[in-house]
Amino acid sequence: MKNRVYYFSCLRAIACIGVVLLHTYFCAVLQWDPGKSESVMSMMVRNCMLWAVPCFIMVTGALLLNPEKAITLKDIYGRYIRRALWALVLFSFIFALFDFALDGTMGFGKMLVNWVVNLFTGGSWLHMWYLYMLIGLYVLLPVFRAIVKNADDQILKYTILVLFLFQSVLATIGFFLQNKTIAFYIPVSTVYPLYFFLGYAIHNDKIAISRKSALSMLICSAIGLLAVTYVGVRDSNQMLVQMSSSYAFILVVFQSVGIFALLKTQEEKAAADTKLNKVLYSIDACSFGIYLMHVLVIYTIYRALLINPYGNGSFFVLLLIAVIALGISWAVTWLLKHVPWIKTII
Repeated sequence: MKNRVYYFSCLRAIACIGVVLLHTYFCAVLQWDPGKSESVMSMMVRNCMLWAVPCFIMVTGALLLNPEKAITLKDIYGRYIRRALWALVLFSFIFALFDFALDGTMGFGKMLVNWVVNLFTGGSWLHMWYLYMLIGLYVLLPVFRAIVKNADDQILKYTILVLFLFQSVLATIGFFLQNKTIAFYIPVSTVYPLYFFLGYAIHNDKIAISRKSALSMLICSAIGLLAVTYVGVRDSNQMLVQMSSSYAFILVVFQSVGIFALLKTQEEKAAADTKLNKVLYSIDACSFGIYLMHVLVIYTIYRALLINPYGNGSFFVLLLIAVIALGISWAVTWLLKHVPWIKTII
């Protein structure tokens, strides 16, 4: 494909796989309330996949913050936000219908009211928060682009450092304080703009990270994240559980940066015309639709078919369910991409 950044495609594809794994294991915990050892295993897999969403955001930031890319308000509201809104409305309605079909007591009118309320309050399925966050980033995109366009490298690094300190480091410290809050803050409510700017800065070598450093960052953060998750779930320590599940956790930031920077160093291999890369590019092309639909497949298995994955070989059963969820949502997305109008959403 002309002008394709090959490692972006690889990143989005493996991030898509990571998201499916994350929700397969996490939804199983929510649905079946497994024993302690199974909960530990599931949450360790889930938290080790938290890098996936930040990497999606980092790729988006690298693409949309490029000052040479012409993006108007018409593009933002008529293309990016409209697509996200249509996806939010359509799929939240599909999920509401699914819940309605499994609930034998709720009337259709009440279902419609609940759907509208949930649409505005974020009460739909657990993965739909991403669309609300994405819309917020799009709304602020002109401001972010103005910062990148007019800031020199030093100011850009300063912006990233401030976001990192206030939205990740202090947030991580805040978990240890539990009921107390840190008085110092900046008026940016989430960690996601940090990932947005990091993607642009790393892609354009404003922040240079060698392959060795990226690999070390990835391995050390993953080990630390697994350890915190293990202790937190094993000891039912809610502070550690919440911290290790947060995208603002400093180890998740390091893990996400490590994976993004590591894939960047593999650009030549990513550009190779191999069978594996062709599969990854196909997943990439369907990644948004896969993200929207994979939880529907997972919930069909858990809630409609009532398949409990826990028991002998639960890790591999869950892995099989993740493969099934990825395969079905991938195939359905590929088919829907040939349907007029729908293909503009997914």
